[in-house]
Amino acid sequence: MPFLLLAIAMLTAKAAQLLEKNAAGARTPREAFGLGRLYERGGMTGEARACFSRAAGAALTVGAYDNVDSLTAAEALRAYGLLCRR
Repeated sequence: MPFLLLAIAMLTAKAAQLLEKNAAGARTPREAFGLGRLYERGGMTGEARACFSRAAGAALTVGAYDNVDSLTAAEALRAYGLLCRR
């Protein structure tokens, strides 16, 4: 049980660190996508769009032939489109 609490604390610290640095702080497309989701849930649509855009661009650039990055790009583009539609 203490391990679970430590893992949750570390995850929360990482999320707070990413929120401070905005989209530029994300090291991977997946981090940028997750950060965009956090911003979206918080009602910060401009920041969410920037993160989704960064996630899609980075995923397509870094892993043109990687299924994981392609999926991240597709999810980010979908989230970006839905956010713009609202």
